Amino acid sequence: MPVQRLKTFCRAIARSRFADDESGVAIVEYLILLGLIAGSVIVAISIFGESMGVTWENWAAWAEDMASRVPGAS
Repeated sequence: MPVQRLKTFCRAIARSRFADDESGVAIVEYLILLGLIAGSVIVAISIFGESMGVTWENWAAWAEDMASRVPGAS
């Protein structure tokens, strides 16, 4: 009979403590979301990285040109 009591006790604990605990599920969902975002960023950088670099350099050159036209700027 002690084995039956142990089984009943374990079931009661599992039902009361772990049945409503969804924090593990939330963590898994956030990790999946984080993985999807990281993967998307990696794919976007690999596809658009070079053209974005050229665009950034052109924008930086434009900003330097505009800054040099400000009176009193050195």
